[in-house]
Amino acid sequence: MGIDCYLIDPDSNKVYAEETGQTDRLGFNTLSGDAGYLREAYHGGPYATQVLLEEGWNDGDMDGEGNFEIPASILRKRLPQTLKDAAQRNKTNYDGDLEKEVLKSFKDFVELAEKLEKERGKPCKFYVSY
Repeated sequence: MGIDCYLIDPDSNKVYAEETGQTDRLGFNTLSGDAGYLREAYHGGPYATQVLLEEGWNDGDMDGEGNFEIPASILRKRLPQTLKDAAQRNKTNYDGDLEKEVLKSFKDFVELAEKLEKERGKPCKFYVSY
């Protein structure tokens, strides 16, 4: 079990990884931020996904599909603390294994949201499952 975070294309309202044929990169893959997917297992906090996508833990902000919008500028603003928490979590729970790659995944996720928002003219949606 763990935390799965999906970027939803604002135009199609579909999971970006599915829409782009990258479903093989979903499910337990902690290095798929560039495909619009973040994953954290329940091995101990802090959980960086809770910082980056805090609305995913606030049911009052979700619509009926569980999707919520966050402007890319907000994700960018949250990214420094997200990276600090991800690095701490990686060191504490995984002895620093793959820390560089995990941090890159979070950066890639935010960059993808920025790119899509610029192209589509509206913020991306996100879905968090835990």
